[in-house]
Amino acid sequence: MKLAVGIDIGATITKIGLVSEDGKCIKKTSFRTKEINNFSDYIQELYNSIKSICDDLKSICGIGIGAPNASKNGTIETPANLKWEGKLNLVEELKNKINTEIHLSNDANCAAVGEMMYGNAKDYKDFIVITLGTGLGSGIVSNG
Repeated sequence: MKLAVGIDIGATITKIGLVSEDGKCIKKTSFRTKEINNFSDYIQELYNSIKSICDDLKSICGIGIGAPNASKNGTIETPANLKWEGKLNLVEELKNKINTEIHLSNDANCAAVGEMMYGNAKDYKDFIVITLGTGLGSGIVSNG
């Protein structure tokens, strides 16, 4: 069975889910983002958490990450609600530990895509998702 990992990086909590091809969450875990001061320690905790829910890392066909201030080049750039500053090479650092396809996008856009594919918006072509946590975000689907 092909498996994917979904990661939601929040300022307070990082949530990780192991997901089947049909979008069902098989296992999940989380850890407190705000308690990790160093970005390399965060990457190690992320890796350890993924290993804790997936016995065979080679069964992972891809990882999707939603994060604040995500850029198209695989970095998070000066996230306002996270402790780490500067350009953080999230995809590259995680790929050094887990050799699989990894995609990074804005967390609110990820929420909108999730609602479009598996959630309450799957019957709609146009909608907006508002995310409210430590920060505020929105994802817009137009003619989806």
